Amino acid sequence: MKLKRYSTKWTSYVKSCLIAVGLSATMLGTAQDVTTGLILHYDFENMQGTAAGTTLTDKSGTGNNGTIQGALIDSAGYAGRGLYFATKNDYIKLPENITSSLKSFTYATWAYFTTANNARLFDFGNTTDDNNPSDNLCFMPNNANGKARMRYRATGATVAYNVDATTATPVGQWAHIAVTFKWDESTSAGTATIYINGVACGTSTFSNFNPSLLGTTAYNFIGRSRWAQDSNGLNAVLDDVRLYNRALTSRDIMTLIGYSKELQDAQENLTLNNGDLSAITSSLTLPTTADGGISITWASSNKSIIDTLGNVTRPEQYDATVVLTATLTQLVGNKTYSLAKSFTAVVKAQKDVADQLAKWSFTPESIKLDNGIIKVTDESESGFVATVMNDAHIRTIGKTDQYNVLDLGNGTGYLDMGTEIGKAIYSLNNYTMCGFFRIAGDYAYINSNGNFYWTFSNTADAMNDPTGYIIGSLKETSQSIATGRYDNGNQAVSAAKNAAKGAWHHFAYTQKDNTGTLYVDGQQVATGTISNLPSLTLPKAGKTGTLYNWLGRSNYTSDCYLRKTMLYDFELWRDAMTADDLNYQFGILETLDKLNNAVGEDSSYVLPELKTEMNALTLDNLSSVTSNLTLPVKGSIDPTIAIGWKSSIPSIIDATGNVTRPDMYPAKVKLTAVLFKSGQSVTKSFDAT
Repeated sequence: MKLKRYSTKWTSYVKSCLIAVGLSATMLGTAQDVTTGLILHYDFENMQGTAAGTTLTDKSGTGNNGTIQGALIDSAGYAGRGLYFATKNDYIKLPENITSSLKSFTYATWAYFTTANNARLFDFGNTTDDNNPSDNLCFMPNNANGKARMRYRATGATVAYNVDATTATPVGQWAHIAVTFKWDESTSAGTATIYINGVACGTSTFSNFNPSLLGTTAYNFIGRSRWAQDSNGLNAVLDDVRLYNRALTSRDIMTLIGYSKELQDAQENLTLNNGDLSAITSSLTLPTTADGGISITWASSNKSIIDTLGNVTRPEQYDATVVLTATLTQLVGNKTYSLAKSFTAVVKAQKDVADQLAKWSFTPESIKLDNGIIKVTDESESGFVATVMNDAHIRTIGKTDQYNVLDLGNGTGYLDMGTEIGKAIYSLNNYTMCGFFRIAGDYAYINSNGNFYWTFSNTADAMNDPTGYIIGSLKETSQSIATGRYDNGNQAVSAAKNAAKGAWHHFAYTQKDNTGTLYVDGQQVATGTISNLPSLTLPKAGKTGTLYNWLGRSNYTSDCYLRKTMLYDFELWRDAMTADDLNYQFGILETLDKLNNAVGEDSSYVLPELKTEMNALTLDNLSSVTSNLTLPVKGSIDPTIAIGWKSSIPSIIDATGNVTRPDMYPAKVKLTAVLFKSGQSVTKSFDAT
């Protein structure tokens, strides 16, 4: 019986997964003859039938012939013939000694999965008894998440050692599937790596295990699980099944797939700008051909900065990061093979920008009253203007040493840093975000979703408009950067511990290349791999920067605002600080002592003249307003005090006192006076009918 013939048309590509600024893709290693170390090879050509009990000849020359079980179906393979493994009873039984001398190994095959399930590409062990498991090693196309997994489980163990692929197993198309295991005698550990279509997409280290420790295994299968409880068939066509007694290099895997030495060499040797792309100021030469009849085409992540011909347009103010991807293509026979290589280039802006991009420490001279709204200019060269929103306000603490801080209030208060800072966010690679905070000891909602210290987002509604953001949360003390939202392209570093309450602390996140690190009070509390660089992750077509840039507010509409919290000296740097840098630059411990002492001396200091003016401020005849009001704009006792006004219903009484009477029913309006002097403000409200 012949299974329906599948198409053998094939085009594959490889992309480097880790890109470093100014560096090309990772070297592939040195290729060996792909027959070296081959101990089992079934190419399924010239088979003597597929009936149960038929011997399957091993082409490696080592005599590891297999025995066909069940009713395997002769089918079209990737190249020539293959075998279709339909049910659990359709499999290949291997010799019992197949693992006895294996320390390092490689398993590789071409596979066409109709569906990917938890059946086994191979399974080696000494029992088929579910209730009495022995040491075993297996490789499955689906780990329940659609991704390949190699697993080792020791006799009687409840925990298995796994290595999982990070990309899904292809279904409905031919794919090359491989797993390598490299044993290190000196450390008694082995490293397993899964390859899908030549791309390494999962790795893990197994201690104190290699296949030779399984001994002479009685049950060694291709295409079947040994466990009785596993009823799935592989449901796939396999072709060119290979087993080696060494770990193939990534170049060896590529050679197995069919990539020529010339194509691999061309990819490996391709460079741009002599390998230095960290500060581009002029156009690049992008090669279009290589030896061996190889053509090269280019793609750019931002054609307005570097186009596909290499022409460079320098941005005006902030550096721009662009990924250039070369696709190298070679025709071999009737098949086209393509490899990709990516380069990250930083194009220098025409205007130099200081390393310190923003600093809000709320000095008196940086605060002003603008039509009843408190605005704060950052103290860096950038001069970003932020707005104090809702019930947030500037608060002064201390007597001996006084500090202005941002009090977020107990509702929906936050600081809107404006849209201009978003342009700087789009330029970040290595960077630092940090600031001091004090959460009130009686704040009950620190464990609620939200509680963000800072938010830099493309959207104000990340759940329904998942377009990317950076958030620093005091819940679990974490930093996240997402291409979409929390469940889509999100990477995070977390201390997994809520921020402390009742005292001042310092919170910092630094990004250095692909490593993110969290610090609390100048001490490292967590670190991890973060490859989502803002310059590559956040930019969106039609936007010049993040639009929603806040302190104290989440970009998820159902999240909790950061409440009952004071913030001080939020800073943004386009450089990754070390712990020493942080402590030297900010004098963290000394500043914490001063802030805590200031709260102890006076937790809410108000200038006496502001108190006096506030108490003296009155508005007459508000119970039945029929004409415009005169709203004072400066103090009557101290004329240096500015007064601004807010109205709860501007259409009835606006902030200048103009009145528009309603047609039929009286309207109740709350007028709020904001009295301002030397960076301090107080408010007083009046009810008007």
